[in-house]
Amino acid sequence: MQVFTYFPLTAPVTALLRNGFGTLSPLEAGIVIVELFVVGILILRLAVHLFQ
Repeated sequence: MQVFTYFPLTAPVTALLRNGFGTLSPLEAGIVIVELFVVGILILRLAVHLFQ
């Protein structure tokens, strides 16, 4: 479960589950939030580049 928390495709669900059970630390939550924003920005930039 901890490994899937850092994998971008499964991070939202596993982070929410771990937060609900109380096993997600504030540091891990911050890492997941930053990771998802960075991956989202990179995917959007790639999509714009591919469709131009």
